[in-house]
Amino acid sequence: MKMFKVWMLIAVAAMAFTGCSKEEIEDQSVVSNKKTVEFSSVSADTRTAFGDPNGTTYPTLWSGDETIRVGLNHASNNQATKEAQITTEDNIKASWTAEIEDDGSDSYTFYALSPAVAFNSTRADGWSVKIPESQTPSDNSCDETAQVLVAKSEAFTEFPAGVSMHFQHFTAYGKLTLKNLNLDGATVQSIALTAEDYIVGRFNYTFETGEVAVNSASATLTINTNKTENVWFAIRPCDLATSALKVVVTTDKGTFTKEVEVPEGCAFKAGVIANMTINMEGIAIEGPDYWTLVTNAGQLNAGDMVVIAAKDYEVAISTTQNNNNRGQAAINKVDENNITIGEGVQVFTVEDGTKSGTLAFNTGSGYIYAASSGSNHLRTQTTLNDNASWRLTFDAGYAKLVAQGTNTRNTLQYNLNSTIFSCYGSASQKQIALYYKKGSTAPTFEVLDSTVEVNDLATSAEFTVKGNVAWTATITEGAATFDNGSTTMTGEGGASVKVNFAENTVAEAKTYKVTVSTEAEVATKSYEVVINQAAATTHAFYVPVTAVTAGKKYLIVANNSGIYYAASAVPSNKTYAYLPTATVTVTEEGIMSDDTTDALAFTINATDAEGIYNIIDINGKYMYQTGSYDSFNVSATEPTSGADWQITIDADGLATIKNTSVNKWAQYDTSFGTYGSYNTQKGILPQLYMLQE
Repeated sequence: MKMFKVWMLIAVAAMAFTGCSKEEIEDQSVVSNKKTVEFSSVSADTRTAFGDPNGTTYPTLWSGDETIRVGLNHASNNQATKEAQITTEDNIKASWTAEIEDDGSDSYTFYALSPAVAFNSTRADGWSVKIPESQTPSDNSCDETAQVLVAKSEAFTEFPAGVSMHFQHFTAYGKLTLKNLNLDGATVQSIALTAEDYIVGRFNYTFETGEVAVNSASATLTINTNKTENVWFAIRPCDLATSALKVVVTTDKGTFTKEVEVPEGCAFKAGVIANMTINMEGIAIEGPDYWTLVTNAGQLNAGDMVVIAAKDYEVAISTTQNNNNRGQAAINKVDENNITIGEGVQVFTVEDGTKSGTLAFNTGSGYIYAASSGSNHLRTQTTLNDNASWRLTFDAGYAKLVAQGTNTRNTLQYNLNSTIFSCYGSASQKQIALYYKKGSTAPTFEVLDSTVEVNDLATSAEFTVKGNVAWTATITEGAATFDNGSTTMTGEGGASVKVNFAENTVAEAKTYKVTVSTEAEVATKSYEVVINQAAATTHAFYVPVTAVTAGKKYLIVANNSGIYYAASAVPSNKTYAYLPTATVTVTEEGIMSDDTTDALAFTINATDAEGIYNIIDINGKYMYQTGSYDSFNVSATEPTSGADWQITIDADGLATIKNTSVNKWAQYDTSFGTYGSYNTQKGILPQLYMLQE
């Protein structure tokens, strides 16, 4: 993507790191309108992807596809940044325009970063900059998102119309060759480099001094490639001389691992290419290559590799991206907690999502995302946004991935009938499971969900610890304990931490506080988690009934091996469907009424005939059936036929809700996770839970 110089490569035996000095950039200003600032930059060889080598040089040019992030006076109140697209006519000169507000400062200094995706956040003294922990290079260049440049303008006393920027390289570059690697038919999938220093991830950059400080970084870089020669990469400038470097080559048949000592005098310098050769002679493949089941969200960190599989089937998301979904590929379940993967299985690299506590899954060429509110779509895009940021939770022992954007078909599931993975608006398909490999040995530590809100009836609350270090949790306020019965617990690595306390029976809210800390050398060593328990109140409950009372609200609930599935309405944008479901919690008092459960309620009204009822959903629509279909129709007005339901409840509380027109009755279909209405006993009969008001 971005190089400002001609690179000279010098061959060195065994392992060598070389590079040439860079040429200065000549900048020129372009005048524009009052609040519009036009930026420009010119260099002798400029930048973007490396071209084909000419002898020992690699020419580089602008392509016009680059994005740049610009900002004004980051140390003042005007810290807003703008993203801009560069333009170029000759691939040598580059310019871009940004609308920036004049805040009336005494001095104006502009800052820039390319690519824009490398921008993480604004800080009081600079910016937080990200070098990807997972990189996919091209044949003649490193990953475009990993070639990071920074620039600072001169200080203006008046708001300028045009600004010239002098870019400098933030990243150092390398080309890796693995000699004498005996693949014996195996195909390389990735190469991981683990150093004794942080080399990728997020770093804080101070424009005035050029100082680089660790923010949330990793010592491991994963290069997604099938090559073993001239593999390009980018890392933070650092001196790795005389330190250990671990190389792990992952193939479809196992892994090769070697630890080497970096020779003295070998340093990665900003804007310099290091030519790096490692002799893998005598290194045997290690296998089989096991992937381990993920059981809580805290196990996963940025840089880890993940396979997303169907929970009860030996298939996983494949590398095949269809128009609107992903295909399946075979896996082998070795035991309850481990699998091996076959050819074509997609290996994702975990990244942090756009929202706190979310994860993104990088294929190497983009992120999977929930792509629609009206259709069941799972697609791949190069942009990391909310729809590509997934919240991982665990419900009754299975993993649940829900995208956090505005698209409402956002739950990733496996469709057994179509043999695809896609996104759905409810738990209508097969459950998933995640299997992972740790991608980093660098110490990491983070606590998610710093504030947890629970109702007055709650007797516990949970929060998530992420990382790979030892930590201690201590309750510092409130009468609460951990599962071990103590006010202190210890752990190591990621975990879900449960705090126990009593129901709140008083009219005032209660607060519990937990401090989680580590002695490891990480950016943040201590977190406080605040649990707020609501004041006591009177709750309404849905309770099981043995007879129907007309005019009341009901939940239609099926018990499938101790998991309770409540029917929900036909989606508002449809006129027919099998009823989606949502899981509900049943206690001795019944099912507590709240906004979530109330949205699942149906009103059962009497008709003129005894024992015959109309059923009206939360959208005010009549449920009815017609023809030979097993799905439910809905209408805003009462249909002339098909809307009469005979409801009988047996001694066990199971309800037969039969449509008198088509002689079919409502059942929970365990194969599809939905409610249909069938003329034979095909699924589980539900119970009716009536709201006690």
